[in-house]
Amino acid sequence: MLEVTEVKGYAPEPDHYIQSAEMYDILSEGHWQDRKESVVTVLRGASISASDWIVDVGAGTGQSVAVIAEALPDNPILAVEPSASMRVGLMTRLIADPALRARVSVRAAAYGDACLPDTVGAFIVCGCIGFFDAEERAFFWKDMARRLTPDGIALVDVMAVSAPCVVDDYRIASAAVGTNRYDIHLQGQPIKDDVIRWRLRYEEFDGANLLRRFEIERDWHVFGLDLLQDEARREGLTARSLPDSPVPAAVFSRP
Repeated sequence: MLEVTEVKGYAPEPDHYIQSAEMYDILSEGHWQDRKESVVTVLRGASISASDWIVDVGAGTGQSVAVIAEALPDNPILAVEPSASMRVGLMTRLIADPALRARVSVRAAAYGDACLPDTVGAFIVCGCIGFFDAEERAFFWKDMARRLTPDGIALVDVMAVSAPCVVDDYRIASAAVGTNRYDIHLQGQPIKDDVIRWRLRYEEFDGANLLRRFEIERDWHVFGLDLLQDEARREGLTARSLPDSPVPAAVFSRP
């Protein structure tokens, strides 16, 4: 049974990926290749029934969905993604793969507004918890904890940067598609005690000829796993870190 999550009344955010969604997989493909083994090991090692829902929060274009589906070949998957631009890539991936198409449902909403299953075997929250402020995280932990099955888990990650700091401009990704090359640069500036403003610059080249250049900015709440462990503990959850993960990550569950 699916249950409508209590709506918290947050105003819908603009779609921050309108310009950049077409290049998102250039950023995420290598990332998910690097962490695939760690995620698969966690999911296969958990006590998850084949009928349990797996909820992927911030599913993006579906790179994470594909990894989840490979790790757990029988479970229904719910992909939660608020960005319409990102869902174009997600739905294209699902429709092109009959197996995914049969198993993966999509929620076009942020976590606080999504219709979710009453019980969930695992939550995957990768690359998005920093978009939640303290109030939204408190709601997430409370809501997630009440939906988890007794042996359920939540896999949550954070950035390697655990406090606001200056991050000098560097090229974070580059890929060739046909005769074009796509470069993505990242830099960061602290704007609050717990917030860093990321600026991403996207460039498209044909040989040495620059075809396009644009920038986007996103604000990210910066913290380490220790803060998440403290927040989760208030809802009766414990955590174990994943030393083999290429990004700081932990598995949360009941004691």
